[in-house]
Amino acid sequence: MSFQKSTRVGYTQILLAYLGYRRAHDPGNLLLARPTIEDTKKFMKEHVAAAFSWPIMKLNGLFSTRTAQDTLTEKYFPGGSLKGIGANSPGGFRDHDADAVISDEIDGWPVTAGVEGDQMNLIAERLAQAYDPKDIAGSTPTEEAISKISKRMASSDQRHYWVTCPEPTCKQHQKLVWGNGKKDEPGLRWEPFNEPTEVWYQCVNGCRIPESKKLWMLQNGFWKAEFPEVYERTGHAGFFINALYSLQPNAKWPDLVEKFLGSYKTPSKFKTFVNTTLGETWKVSGERPDWQRLLDRRDDWKAGIVPFGGCFLTAAVDVQAGGGGRLEVFVIAHGRGGSTWLVEHMEFMGSPYEPKVWDQLTEFARRKWAHENGNDMMPIEKIAVDVGYATRPAYNWCRKMGLNFAVPIRGSQNLTAPAIAASTTMELANKAGSKSKASEIRVHMIGGHMLKQELYGLLALEKPTSTDEPYPMGYVHIPAWLDADTVKELVAEYWHEEKAEWIQTGANEFLDCWCYNKAMAIARGAEKWSEADWAVLEFRYSRPDQEVLDLPIPDTSFSQTPVEITTSRDDIEREPEVVRDVPRRGRGSWLNRG
Repeated sequence: MSFQKSTRVGYTQILLAYLGYRRAHDPGNLLLARPTIEDTKKFMKEHVAAAFSWPIMKLNGLFSTRTAQDTLTEKYFPGGSLKGIGANSPGGFRDHDADAVISDEIDGWPVTAGVEGDQMNLIAERLAQAYDPKDIAGSTPTEEAISKISKRMASSDQRHYWVTCPEPTCKQHQKLVWGNGKKDEPGLRWEPFNEPTEVWYQCVNGCRIPESKKLWMLQNGFWKAEFPEVYERTGHAGFFINALYSLQPNAKWPDLVEKFLGSYKTPSKFKTFVNTTLGETWKVSGERPDWQRLLDRRDDWKAGIVPFGGCFLTAAVDVQAGGGGRLEVFVIAHGRGGSTWLVEHMEFMGSPYEPKVWDQLTEFARRKWAHENGNDMMPIEKIAVDVGYATRPAYNWCRKMGLNFAVPIRGSQNLTAPAIAASTTMELANKAGSKSKASEIRVHMIGGHMLKQELYGLLALEKPTSTDEPYPMGYVHIPAWLDADTVKELVAEYWHEEKAEWIQTGANEFLDCWCYNKAMAIARGAEKWSEADWAVLEFRYSRPDQEVLDLPIPDTSFSQTPVEITTSRDDIEREPEVVRDVPRRGRGSWLNRG
């Protein structure tokens, strides 16, 4: 049984109800697998423990008490048990036979469980001894090329929930879809487009259905398989459902429209909308932008000058070994809607293991850049430093400059990694192997897969054909002073769908550093600023003939929402220096600090 779903459709409650039923009425050996053991522990503690305390469990004294064998990840009851494992552990699948395996959020699982291969095959082996095996998997999908749940759905009977049109003269059965926005097609509709005051669902026959009829439609609906013969042959039922069906308060149709309007212009945000709201896979385009087109559409402004629209600066440092070594730095200005301008490109030649290049970087990082308005000098607010090579000197420089300003980073190998996430605290041991608090390191992992998709989507935006037209939001401005070879670096990789990986075709320093700069802007909090916040900043750096208002700069402290750690030690341990885990200290991850 497979469930491809959006968020906010009650899937977790369905899982808990199933687990509760099995414990109370049909006990057996149950295995729950989530992406990591940490995810499983959290789920068992916050959800399973509560479900096993439901009143129905207390009707029979056998189920109301905790056994001496119980642990956080293992619950025992008469006739069976529930054990939780992490999908990243091959041993978890190897060590347990089961009557039922419940696989949760499988698109967040690692590609394989170590050397033992695909987890779906391992699950089949765990169920081999069961009299009535149950293989249950559910997930919000990710990308088409790597989605485990979409592959399972493709081999199922593919059931959708069909509702009934509430219009008395229609009563047409149909499934709820987002639609393509055309007036004569079914789907969610709203007017006016940018600030809707009316939202409705358009029936396949053109009926205008208000949200107030949603509950009635659900009560008069039914599941319908698109390929019933598959179930007759294999017994594999697959269920698809999206947020349009949800009755939760924050999933009303106007809320979904608001989420769409806030995301459709930015590829990385729209990907999240497609996955979590529509419950559909995201298809990564295999094509990369044409570098010659980017070269031809360059904008004319002087190197070292922040153009109008730029509201704050970040920088990124790529540490290189070739040609005797160098530090390559890209300074980027950020504006409303994710728009970016390359302000300066600098190379400091010399071995990264020598102090000279780092001293030059120090002087450069403490500079201020003139704004085109002629009134302001702007500092770099955050600078990312790739510590994949020359780890010790790179990290020492970050510590010297202040870790809230100079951020040690690495690219994550996890295709589902967020744009930026702090790693667990590690310790960089010295040559003698000794430890000290001064050697603690927290590298920040950069989700290059997500950011490259966003960049390539933004590079596809067209330049205005006249000076009267504004640039599209998110436009990537490339200066005329940038040479062709560096422009090529911005598109030096392409997505290989069959291999599900990025293929590099040449030097890619500009591409990496654009991603690192974008991550710094996200860490700066820019994606959470309101339109009013941006208006204040834009007016602050407006043209000299405009009056500058004495308005406060928006609060740009980091979000207090805990950062989800999605990286593993494999992402950290790729250099010859010794890296060891140490307990976390202080107030929490760097992203949580104001």
